[in-house]
Parts: sequence; structure tokens; C-alpha cells
Amino acid sequence: MFFASRRMTLLAATVVATVLSGCGATDKRPGIYDNIIEVKTRLPAHASRLASHTSLQQALIKRNLVIAESGDILPVNGGSCGTPLYYRFTSPSLPLYMSSHAELYAGYYADVDKIDQQWQIVDTDLSFSHTRPTGVSVSLFAMSLSGKLAPNDTVFVRPSPQTSPDDQRDLISQVKRLLPGVKVKGISRNSNTQINASVASSKARLRELIDTKQSAVGTVVDEQVLLACSELRDFINPVSVRTVQSRYTPEEAVETLPPDADFTALDKQQMLLPSDKYMTVGGDIVEYTAYFQKRQQDPCASGNSQNAALCRKRVNDGEQRQVKNKVTITIPTSQR
Repeated sequence: MFFASRRMTLLAATVVATVLSGCGATDKRPGIYDNIIEVKTRLPAHASRLASHTSLQQALIKRNLVIAESGDILPVNGGSCGTPLYYRFTSPSLPLYMSSHAELYAGYYADVDKIDQQWQIVDTDLSFSHTRPTGVSVSLFAMSLSGKLAPNDTVFVRPSPQTSPDDQRDLISQVKRLLPGVKVKGISRNSNTQINASVASSKARLRELIDTKQSAVGTVVDEQVLLACSELRDFINPVSVRTVQSRYTPEEAVETLPPDADFTALDKQQMLLPSDKYMTVGGDIVEYTAYFQKRQQDPCASGNSQNAALCRKRVNDGEQRQVKNKVTITIPTSQR
């Protein structure tokens, strides 16, 4: 027993001595190994890698935004908007960033009607009561998507409500033949995916896709994706108020603007900010400093009107206090 204890003591001493000697050892690696790993924020595929966009990109990514090579200011990804996004097709001239849209859009959506006995993409409202023919046939629609489809894309096609079931099946079969290997789904009263008619029209012309159980499938947006996401969710990272300057670079404007600002109009924002004003995503010219003062007075004032209304509705739900590390809520008598 004594000898076993002594051997364990010697072993422990040897280990400690080895560790201590290792701590004082000199790093004999050649200089080529020094600082070879540089951690950076990963850019999505639709973000620009141009050197001329580097500094602006760094400012935008902190706000949950990116700039594409085309100069478009976009959400960092579709997930920021809180729902899968589908690009509403009305023209064969697609934005350049659609060639690498997999992290922004989940696919495409198109309204279709039969004009002169030929299926054609149309620009229309929810009820097909105001329809504008685009002159784009279904064949041209498929050709326009060449090189602009991601592996997991879904293409939704919605024929007019007057289309017979047989014609609907013919249309979907035709689109599937033109887009082999692509998931194509029809939207009609009898299909698994439908349009939520209860969603009111918006500046971004949002359309909510739902399934037969009224669960959200995704949201259809046009090229105003930043406006659409701002209507869907408060996704742009907030900033603190800054002292008004006499001049602003694009990067300084991005670092200064409130979350409800229109980041697609940085040139105009650079002219407005020195006069303590900025333009909201809805196009209103408002006071910059007043935004932060209002937010301090009313915590529900920030963000879009839908979230603000919900905030005000719930703000008096109960009085919350902490007792012995436990949170208790006192519900007002009127709500019991």
C-alpha cells in the first residue's frame, strides 16, 4: 500500500513537471503558421464581393443587410423576414442577384391566364379583377428561369379562378415539362396551397401562401424585397441616437439611420440627415432625433405598425415582479 501510494506521488510530480516545462517552451513553428486564421462574418451568396463595396458591406451586415453586386440593398437572408419568400414573376428581366438567390428566396410565383388560347403570365390582383397581360408565355417564363433556379426552389403557379380543373392540370403538366426536375405546385381553391385572401394589400404587394389548415407556407413579394420584409417583421438591427453631422458617407448613414429608414435610398438619406431628417421605408420624411425621443417615451413606438399595435395591446396585460428569483404576474381584475 505504501509503495503504491509512493508510485502515484512520483507519477503526479512527473506530470506536473512536464506541464510546467511545456508552459515555458518556445514556439518553434516557422512564421508562416502565425495568425493564418482570420474569422470573418460569412456573406450570403447574393452579397457583393466587389472591393468597391467592402466598407459599405461591413456597415450593412451589422444592420442585418447586404449590398448585391448590382447595388441593390437586400436582407442578409430570407430567414430574417420570418417566412420563406417567393419572387413574384411579372417580367423576364429578373434582378441580377436572382442568379444566386438560394439564401434569400425559396422559389418563384406567377399568376397565369389563358389569353388568345395561350397560357400567359399576367400582373393581377388577388381576385384577377384587374389583370395586365405581360406578353410572357409559359415557355418564355421557363426560359427566363434558366440559370436562376436554386436546387431546392419551388415554383408556384396560380391560374385564374375561371380556369377549369382540366385546364389547371394541363397548365401544371406543361410547366413541369418545361422545368424538369423543379418542384412545381399549382394554386387554386382545391389545391393544397392557396392565397390567404384576408391579408390586406400593401405597398410591397405581399401575398401570403397558406395550406389547407390555414398554416403559413410562405410570402410572395416582388422586387421590393426590403420593403416587404420591413412590413413582415422588424428585422433591421437597431442603433442608438447619434449627434447630427454636417456630412455623411454611405457607411455613416447606414450606421446612423433608424431601423424604419429606407436603406435603398442612401443617396437621399445622406442629404437629409444633416438637417436632422430621414426617409422612412414607407417614403415619409420625418425627424431623426424625434424618432429616438419617441421611442424612449413609448417602447411600442419602434417597428412596424402591426407590431406596435400588438405591443400596446399587451403592455398592460399584467404587472410583473420578481420574488426570490421567481417571476410573478398580477393580472388586473378587469382581465380575470
